[in-house]
Order: sequence, then C-alpha cells, then structure tokens
Amino acid sequence: MDLARAYFDAWNARDASGILATLVDSGTYEDPKTGGPISGQHLNGYVEGLWAAFPDLNFVLASKAETGPDSVAAEWIMRGTNHGSMAGLPPTGKAVELRGADFLTFADNRIRVR
Repeated sequence: MDLARAYFDAWNARDASGILATLVDSGTYEDPKTGGPISGQHLNGYVEGLWAAFPDLNFVLASKAETGPDSVAAEWIMRGTNHGSMAGLPPTGKAVELRGADFLTFADNRIRVR
C-alpha cells in the first residue's frame, strides 16, 4: 500500500522521476492517450505534457485494497483544469474530472505492472 501511495504522491507532486522510481526498470505506463505502453523518457515527456496542459492536475484516492500478496487495486479521481495546449489543441479553460482505477502488481518493492 505504501508503494501505491508513493506512486500517486509523485503524480501530485509533479515529480516525473518519482513516478519512474516507483516502477521496476522494465515497468510501463499506459492510458487511453498514450497509444500503448510507454516507459523511461517517453513516460517522463508524457507526464510533463499532461502537467503543462493541466497545471493543477491531481489524483485523489477514493479507495484502495490489497487484491493479493503482491497486488493492489486503487480507485482514483483525477481532476484538473485545461490551461495549456494538448495535442496541438488550444486550452479550453475547462475543468475535468475523471474516475478510474489502477491495478498494480509489485516485484522487488516496486511496481511491476501498472
């Protein structure tokens, strides 16, 4: 549970290296906008772009539970206001709220699957 909290804390602190530090070396990130799994510098650039487009982006953990000895399910609410360009589109100034969940699997005290 502490590692899951560290992962979300790094997002909220706008700490790309902190996000990467929670993943195993081969760990990847994927969401509907990434076009597939990304890692390393691609992930770093992606999160920096999100924070530029949504400078107040934050995650609130709605619930979390252990789903096995090495796994956690984390339900979250992401909020932010579009104040920067994203994918070449102008900012809208509109607030967004998105509910979602991550299913994290751990290995070697880091996130193996996200």
